[in-house]
Amino acid sequence: MSFETLSIITAVAASLLGLGWLTAGKLMIRRWGGDPGDMALVNGRRIGAAYLSFALLFFLAHSTTSTELITALSIVGLSANGLLGMLGLYEFLMRRVNASMFLSIAVELCLAIGFARILLA
Repeated sequence: MSFETLSIITAVAASLLGLGWLTAGKLMIRRWGGDPGDMALVNGRRIGAAYLSFALLFFLAHSTTSTELITALSIVGLSANGLLGMLGLYEFLMRRVNASMFLSIAVELCLAIGFARILLA
């Protein structure tokens, strides 16, 4: 898969997550079996803004030919998605979230693998 394609996929996924956290935080938290208290919703909206920024970054850079930029963004994509996937698995193993977390884990780990493949190519 090319960096251009993976960047667009990342931008779409991050946009959906960002909009979800900004507009439907209670649903996002309940989906994982959590309690949507006020602070959780505040943090969810802030995370939504970060996801939308992440989406914009990858969308704007999707057609770059700069090897240095592709490498830097691939490192960011690998580390962010890898960490999110591992944190999701950890929270599941600690029984703080339910099994619906696995959809998020799967998407994050697939994106991380995609960015790792770009780095290794």
